[in-house]
Amino acid sequence: QGSLWAGGAGPSVDENQNIYASTGNGTFTAATGGSDYGSSVVKLDPGSLRVSDFFTPFNYADLTSSDLDLGSSACLLLPEQVGNHPRLLVTAGKEGRLYVVDRDNLGGYQAGGDTQILESIAGAFPKGLYTGSAYWNGLVYFFANGDVLKAYAVSGGTLSATPVARGDAEAAFPGATPSVSANGTSEGIVWTVEGRRGEA
Repeated sequence: QGSLWAGGAGPSVDENQNIYASTGNGTFTAATGGSDYGSSVVKLDPGSLRVSDFFTPFNYADLTSSDLDLGSSACLLLPEQVGNHPRLLVTAGKEGRLYVVDRDNLGGYQAGGDTQILESIAGAFPKGLYTGSAYWNGLVYFFANGDVLKAYAVSGGTLSATPVARGDAEAAFPGATPSVSANGTSEGIVWTVEGRRGEA
C-alpha cells in the first residue's frame, strides 16, 4: 500500500530536481520515527530518492480506513509567487479536500488539524479529484469527478476559499485533465481531456 498512482499523472519535479508526489492509502509511521508515508505528500531527494520532507493530513487514519486516498491526483507546483511563501504545491485526493503547502516546509504531521500548512479547504471537490490540474495567470484549474471546471485564484501564498469562476458541464468519473494554451498572459483557452471509464 502507500503507492504512487496520482490518477495516471506522474510525479512533479522542481528546478532543483526535488521530486514531489502524493501517496495512496497505507501505513504511516513517519511521525514516530518510522519510514512509512501512507496518505502523505512526500519530497524526495533527487540523488538518494529518500524522503527529505513530507506532509500528512491530520485525518490520515480516516482516509486510509475509508479508502479515500490522498494520492488520487497529481501534485501541482506553482510558479514562484509574491509573498512570504513563494514556492507552493497544490494537491487534493478522494476526500475532495484541497491542500496548499509550502514546498520549502511541507509541514510534517500534526494531530487535530492541518494548521501547520498554508491552507486546507474541505469539500472543494465533493466526489474527489482523480486528475491533474493546471495553472495560468494566477489561476489554478481543476475538473474533478462529477463536478464542473473550477478556477481558484492564487494570492499571497493561498488559494481563494471558493472558486472565482466555474464552467457549466459536469465531468463523469474520473473527471477531466485541464491544460491551458495562451499567448503569454492573454488569449488563454482552457482545454480538458475527459476519458470516461467503459467508453471508447
